[in-house]
Amino acid sequence: MKAFYYAAAAYCNQDLLSKWQCGEACSSEGEVIDFTKITDDSKGTFGYVAYNKDNNEVVVAFRGSVNVENWITNMNFLQMQYPGHGSAAVHRGFYEAFMAVEGQVMTSLGAILAQHPSARVVITGHSLGAALATFAAVHIKEQLQFPVEKLTFYTLGSPRTGNQAWTDYVYSLYPAGQNQRITHYNDFNHIGDEVWYNVASDTDTTYVICKNGPGKQEDLTCSSSIFSTGVDAHLHYMGKALHDMCTHVTAGFLQTTQ
Repeated sequence: MKAFYYAAAAYCNQDLLSKWQCGEACSSEGEVIDFTKITDDSKGTFGYVAYNKDNNEVVVAFRGSVNVENWITNMNFLQMQYPGHGSAAVHRGFYEAFMAVEGQVMTSLGAILAQHPSARVVITGHSLGAALATFAAVHIKEQLQFPVEKLTFYTLGSPRTGNQAWTDYVYSLYPAGQNQRITHYNDFNHIGDEVWYNVASDTDTTYVICKNGPGKQEDLTCSSSIFSTGVDAHLHYMGKALHDMCTHVTAGFLQTTQ
């Protein structure tokens, strides 16, 4: 739920968010300071890096698709080699969107960790934001050599970000059980243990956990067991918990406030 609230906050009005006054998504997670916006207008990317002094943790969160630039990023699905890792191939659009803000993310994160070296790091996002969070999690582990036990990496409704070799590489950084992806009904699935809310209703909180690991395909008994017929499942996460969560929420987020 911690990652869920942080991901939800990324969709809120940016001015209110920067003051950590974005409604339930903000109030649920204590006092957040040292807030930095992460933006790239050319790709419509938005996220934030901030420090939660109540929990002694740094949050790195990304917003999902809300504009034309985001959809162009989503549709740019041709794969490219992940630099320096042979057969590991990643979704070009998602990777380029992250690289456009990578410097902002790492600079902001490094500055906060310099002030709060004992802090944990929480990395999260929904939809496109979950894909960006995946690349952020990899870069943070690669560049900062941050101990995995101090990293929390949860995604909600993430599309696939790369091929099997890429998935295996991510597992080498985040062993099975060290990251989880939340999925709803027949929505996307990819890296990490899957926490599957396996009913179409957005108010039923029934779920199962499917374990995944390197060198094997996704567990076909979770969301892959249902044929996807559209994006409706992708628009509902945690049901009523999201209702009216953000003040002046961006239109279209998970069908909350319109």
